[in-house]
Amino acid sequence: MLNDAQRAFMAARPVWFEAVRFDAVRFDAVWAIGVWFAVAGSVLILLRSRFAAPAFLISLAGLPGSAVWSYGIARPSAFEGMGSFSVWFSLLICATLIGFWAYSRAMAVRGVLR
Repeated sequence: MLNDAQRAFMAARPVWFEAVRFDAVRFDAVWAIGVWFAVAGSVLILLRSRFAAPAFLISLAGLPGSAVWSYGIARPSAFEGMGSFSVWFSLLICATLIGFWAYSRAMAVRGVLR
């Protein structure tokens, strides 16, 4: 379902972006840091743990790693392959993560998260 530019973008990922490969399954290191720490932060908020804010902060640290490569280094770039939607979607993810981090930090200061 990918066009030629999208296939070229996915095939050109560097080693630090593509950490482990088992047969046809790829595990992207910086992408995985962003996703799984965001999931962990969400679960930690539900458990009312003060460790939710650091989890969201670590998740936020994974985003620039993938964005720098996706929009700045890769040829074709994510923008060339998917257009402006990819930029807006990345910005939405960043804003959401910042919001979750700020919320969890504020709740920890108020004592809601222990």
